[in-house]
Amino acid sequence: MKKYLLFVWLVCCYIGTVCSQNVGIGTTTPQDKLHISGGNTTIENGTFPLLSFRNNNLLKGYIGVNNNDLRIGTWPGNNTIGHIAFSTNGFDRLFILSDGDVGIRTNNPRGIFDIGGTNEGIYIASNTITGNQRIAYMPGDIFMAPWAGTNISYLEARRSDNSGSTNLQFRTYANGFARDALLISSNGRVGVNTINPAAMFEVQQIDNRGLLLKNPNGDYWEQTVAHDNNGFVPPTLQFYHNGTLKAQVSNITGTWSPVSDARLKTNVISLTPVLDKLKRLIPCSYEMIN
Repeated sequence: MKKYLLFVWLVCCYIGTVCSQNVGIGTTTPQDKLHISGGNTTIENGTFPLLSFRNNNLLKGYIGVNNNDLRIGTWPGNNTIGHIAFSTNGFDRLFILSDGDVGIRTNNPRGIFDIGGTNEGIYIASNTITGNQRIAYMPGDIFMAPWAGTNISYLEARRSDNSGSTNLQFRTYANGFARDALLISSNGRVGVNTINPAAMFEVQQIDNRGLLLKNPNGDYWEQTVAHDNNGFVPPTLQFYHNGTLKAQVSNITGTWSPVSDARLKTNVISLTPVLDKLKRLIPCSYEMIN
């Protein structure tokens, strides 16, 4: 009986010693509760092997493989408010909140995706000097915050090394075709429907529509250059009020001519006699100063 009690006591002491010490696999000096040195470690369990983590005996997170997908997550049910954080050099760099919002260099993203940090850019192009083709699809509304405490938001077209010159071009897309709607050249010229503005501001007409000014009541004046595809219409400068041609400037003489249209007049009375009035006219020839 004494030998049996002594054996039980020794077993209990051994178990207590093992439980209170570190266990090493491949090492005789384990530094943690479980220390594996050398070789690889494999976890295998059907279709969803995982390594789980507990806190106060509650499952809080896991790393596992579900079929072909690697999954890192918080444990559903036990941890509904926990986030996932990726750290480098002792600092948290990437956060995924429990509601799915993602923050880079911020643990409090203000939307679905938020990038913090200061004085650093976001690069999409692999070559920011010679350029390459990259497409980024953005939401319908894009907000630009002021720059460095000012009241100015900048939209710049430039290379990362500030070399050469770069134009800023805006395109629209309709019916399968892209249109170069607006261009701001590197020298400050602005072109509408043209990528080669010849002046500080140039508008390439579409469907004979030019510049239009409209007041809050809906009345408008429109300025166009007459044109047809066959070249039969002289390119006069025309002025329309609410869609009706009112005047034009000759492309040859530069003279201003009000448009006379009987459809726009009433109480038309012939002037007689007119010969004596015509005789009072003094024909002259002249030259402009300078």
